[in-house]
Amino acid sequence: MSGTAPRALGEGSRVVVHPGSGVVHRSGDALLVMPTVDGGQVDVATDLLAACAVESDPTGRRRARRVAALLGAVEDPDAVPAFVLLLDTEAGPVLLASGDTDALVRGEHEQRVSGRDSLAWVEHRVEPGFTAIVLGGAAEPGAVAEAPVLPLDLAGGTVPGAGATVLAPTAGVAAGRPGPVVSREKAAPEEPVTDEPVTDKPVTEKPVTEKPVTEEPITEPVGDGAGRREPVAAQFTVMRPVTRVRNVALGPSATPARAPLPVAGAAADRAEAPTVDRDVVVEGLPCPQGHLNDPRASACSLCGSDLDPEASPVRATRPPLGVLVTDDGSVFLLTSDVVVGREPGGSEEVRSGRAQPLQLRDEGHSVSRVHARVHLDGWDVTVVDTGSANGTYLSRTGSAGPWEPVQEPTPLAAGDRLRLGKRQLMYDRHPAGPGR
Repeated sequence: MSGTAPRALGEGSRVVVHPGSGVVHRSGDALLVMPTVDGGQVDVATDLLAACAVESDPTGRRRARRVAALLGAVEDPDAVPAFVLLLDTEAGPVLLASGDTDALVRGEHEQRVSGRDSLAWVEHRVEPGFTAIVLGGAAEPGAVAEAPVLPLDLAGGTVPGAGATVLAPTAGVAAGRPGPVVSREKAAPEEPVTDEPVTDKPVTEKPVTEKPVTEEPITEPVGDGAGRREPVAAQFTVMRPVTRVRNVALGPSATPARAPLPVAGAAADRAEAPTVDRDVVVEGLPCPQGHLNDPRASACSLCGSDLDPEASPVRATRPPLGVLVTDDGSVFLLTSDVVVGREPGGSEEVRSGRAQPLQLRDEGHSVSRVHARVHLDGWDVTVVDTGSANGTYLSRTGSAGPWEPVQEPTPLAAGDRLRLGKRQLMYDRHPAGPGR
């Protein structure tokens, strides 16, 4: 059965986030939607995000047991936010719905799964033949059709949103919107596919059936040699403004701080999949509002208040040092080192728990499996290429360039853009810190 079961979050599918103030989180083969989170639900919402952070869970049972243990330890049912959890198991997609929210399965067997009348949650296995699965808000037909201007896809991470639509590979550009599926092969210029970077030697054309599945080197710089850049499809290059994702960290809690709730099997899970230490203690200068800042700064990066250069630094947990925004609109909070690539989970840094993975989907394989690393050292953020086939390039003047090759660890400043193969990232400072 596992060989033929449909996958909801597999290759070719897309996750479109619905606008809203809740939380949408994707971690590997799991998608969690909490349409709303109020002040009294912050602690449990944070624990739900942690319960979904499993490196690999082909059966879905590890996440389900974690969530069950979490809900069983909460005495006040009002402290649990309504949520829908999609587990993309090897036997097919499974939906878990709890509280005042629901999910809608579209396709051959349309069905609405609601958690409103459940004591804990409702579990439903999605049958083959689905074209879309709508989680949380905006579940009516056509509600998502006008939301995205670009064909956006949440490949991983946590962003604000009231819901999400999972589109099967044949579902088209947007839920409820007819039209042709955008082809990445057609959008990008034809280029040779080899295991080595492109040189001036002529390339022997091969039949399509002999095309190897390898990383696709591209010639740098892109253009005609006279300063004019070749047009590239908008879905790969247009960077939308950074989303101010205050809900990613869920803001201050209205209830007293407490230790994380016990989760069955948590110790074994940590042994199998090391977690990244995000609580780094640094020296910083607090502003009058209590936001911790780089001691070299003259003003608070969050509220703009002047910093007293004569004040004594304090030691405290370092706030996030910014965000990475992909060219499809996904936002990744920088709390630790990040490995970027087509298959970053295979890197030693990610496997050992020293870094988080940031996956860039690339059907043309111009992005290497492990392409670059973003390193956090104190208050500084640097990027280094990890020996990729096509290199990593930096622009400090926007997407038009000029692009300079990253040949050694290079500091990043707000607004810098990185090009990895045919994909782009933008780095920006993030207004998050103590007292936000």
